Parts: sequence; C-alpha cells; structure tokens
Amino acid sequence: MHKRDGLCHRDIADRLGISIKTVEAHIGHAYAVLRGKAGIIYAFIFL
Repeated sequence: MHKRDGLCHRDIADRLGISIKTVEAHIGHAYAVLRGKAGIIYAFIFL
C-alpha cells in the first residue's frame, strides 16, 4: 500500500486498524527481506 497506492504510514494504519509503529515494522521487515533476496540474486548473476 505504501509504494503501490502512495499512502503514508498513518493512512495505512488507519485503513488496517493497526498502529503506525506496526506499519513501520512491517515495511522495514519487507525491505530487509527484499535486500536479502537482491543480494542472493546479485551473487548468483555476477559470481
């Protein structure tokens, strides 16, 4: 919702009925997973 719909953390929290901190934690975790996967793909392609 953050990137796809351009919503800020507060708007996402309001729509889902959760705290802003929970939204921030989930987005942070998603970015960490993506960074990890990108590193694996990069290593596979270039090594």
